Amino acid sequence: MKKKLFFAVAAIAMLASCSQNDELTQPTVAQSQQTPVDFGTYVSKSATTRAGSTGTITTAQLLAQKGGFGVFAYMKGTNGATDCYTTGTWNEAAPNFMYNQLISGTDAVAPEWSYTPIKYWPNDFANGNVDNKTGAGETNNAQGSANAGKVSFFAYAPYIAVTASTGAPTSAYTTDYGITALTNNTATTEPKVTYKFKYTSTSPYDYTTAAADNIDLLWGMRGSAEVYNLANGGTSAALGADGYNIDLTKQTTGEKINFKFKHALAKIGGTAGLKVMLDVDNNAAGALDSKSNVSIQSIVIEGVEDKIATTGVFNIAKGEWESPTLDTNYEQTELLNITHATDGVDANIFTAVGTPYTYSSGWNHEGVTNTAKPIFTSGTPAEFYLIPGVANQEIKVTITYQVRTYDENVSGNYVTVNQTISNIVTLPALAVNHYYTLIMHLGLTSVKFEASVAPWDTDGSGEEQKIWLPSNVVTTP
Repeated sequence: MKKKLFFAVAAIAMLASCSQNDELTQPTVAQSQQTPVDFGTYVSKSATTRAGSTGTITTAQLLAQKGGFGVFAYMKGTNGATDCYTTGTWNEAAPNFMYNQLISGTDAVAPEWSYTPIKYWPNDFANGNVDNKTGAGETNNAQGSANAGKVSFFAYAPYIAVTASTGAPTSAYTTDYGITALTNNTATTEPKVTYKFKYTSTSPYDYTTAAADNIDLLWGMRGSAEVYNLANGGTSAALGADGYNIDLTKQTTGEKINFKFKHALAKIGGTAGLKVMLDVDNNAAGALDSKSNVSIQSIVIEGVEDKIATTGVFNIAKGEWESPTLDTNYEQTELLNITHATDGVDANIFTAVGTPYTYSSGWNHEGVTNTAKPIFTSGTPAEFYLIPGVANQEIKVTITYQVRTYDENVSGNYVTVNQTISNIVTLPALAVNHYYTLIMHLGLTSVKFEASVAPWDTDGSGEEQKIWLPSNVVTTP
């Protein structure tokens, strides 16, 4: 179900997938020839139940914007170890099969992903026969070693070249923001990516989480539709939901290790990510009086000082951020500033400051209504990223709007009220790969009157007052 962040101004989730549809076939027992490890990516076709609206990353974008993807691969068994995980706990191992291997392609429509040097599947694996073909005088009883020959694959994008011994980016890449480090080639932890938002190089640091200024970090999973050979003799089909390419054995010559890429960040904004509506109190339907109209002049969204997480370490073997915290170096930074002149904005909602709109049996400007409407109708509107998994991140929303009421009894026939309302919104711990929608509620309270009749008071106190006239004097005997 969709997740939405609601806030009243007056009081005031995108699954992406990297495309190529690779043919998915049921595996057979691997053949005895040396089989190269091959890779592919594909579009998820599963139903969407994620926050906000969804979208896709095309193969062309993966190539042009991401430069391909990087792979870490761990070969288990040859050194006495078994699986990568035991009951969810990582068994320490370095990436001894592939370290930050660049997987690239040349055809944006249907790329053949390639890499060098080519690696070949180990012929050892624990589920018995290595081959199923026999020639003249040959039997099919070649056996693998128990608990050997397993390989696990983890991927991220965009690819970045690093010095293998340190994990630090090479001189061709910035070290200030984006991917600033990978685990090195001797690290026995799960493969991890250190990420940082763009910022000014002077202190105090002025960060921006604007999507246009930062890298959209992706990581690759095994889609639920993938079927791979496993070391226990079964296949990954029994695993069900999306998972990881862990502890795989030798595949057939036509099979590929496919990655289903997802976003490591959370996103707010875009075409359907910002909406506005009225909350009107004077009737059950919440509709505005027909002779009134509300128009927006600007919406400004800022990150609140010291209340945004700007860096973190992302575990690409688990799809989790590891202990990102609120950054005390963060200054309040404008993330979005939307006016009537912003590309793609809905002209039925926005008007320029000082531009009148008129009433003649009806308004010539629809304005904001009691139905949530997207602020944008076209183009590629601005959006911003946030690092998920951090509670109590804050953004400040400021909305300037005009309430205009037609009344022929006042001078000029219109009552115009200009207002600017701000509110700080505390966000929940956002989730990876989710596109969140902000719905801004403008609360309008109608002016009401009430009259009652009070009794006359002689002194204004409301209490009975007595005035004594001279009384008769009574003579006692």
